[in-house]
Amino acid sequence: MTKTYKLEGLDCPVCASKVERAVKAIDGVAAAKVNFLTGKLTVEYSDDAAGIIQDAVKSAVKKANPSVVVKGS
Repeated sequence: MTKTYKLEGLDCPVCASKVERAVKAIDGVAAAKVNFLTGKLTVEYSDDAAGIIQDAVKSAVKKANPSVVVKGS
């Protein structure tokens, strides 16, 4: 399954990299990619993890960069 989120407040490429690494570390996430220019995060995950991914993504992003707000559900 693939989900795309909008990252509001993402203001540097290094921060984008930190967010990407944090999301990739979530159990059940197969791949994660942050496009700094568009401010979008694309996450691929197993169907089994669908119920917990959204909250886990928001939590991981907040830990990696507290000023970033995750939009999308």
